Amino acid sequence: MKVQKMSNFVEIGKDIKNGDVVTIENEGEWTGEDAKYGNKLVILLGLVNGEIKKATLNNTTFNTLIDEFGDDTMDWIKQEVRVHIIQTKVGNDFKDVLYLTHPNKDLKGKEINA
Repeated sequence: MKVQKMSNFVEIGKDIKNGDVVTIENEGEWTGEDAKYGNKLVILLGLVNGEIKKATLNNTTFNTLIDEFGDDTMDWIKQEVRVHIIQTKVGNDFKDVLYLTHPNKDLKGKEINA
């Protein structure tokens, strides 16, 4: 029998794609302090297919969500956000990186026609 790894975290390209509008499902939980990456916020996202999976927020997304929805993550619950996937150099490799914005804005904060 062939088996496959299961993940509770969103997989870019499989679970979500660029332009999807997803929903924040909880206030999040801080990861433990990591010497390499620091303390990160992990939230649950309600995906287009109805599944709920975890996502770790990068600093850019974290700050964007504070600007849009306030600094209390309880106020983020049930807010819709737009998925942006950008290929960025991370270390020695290029990787797809997830960014979240207000559903009507692009990565630069400009209004878009949805």
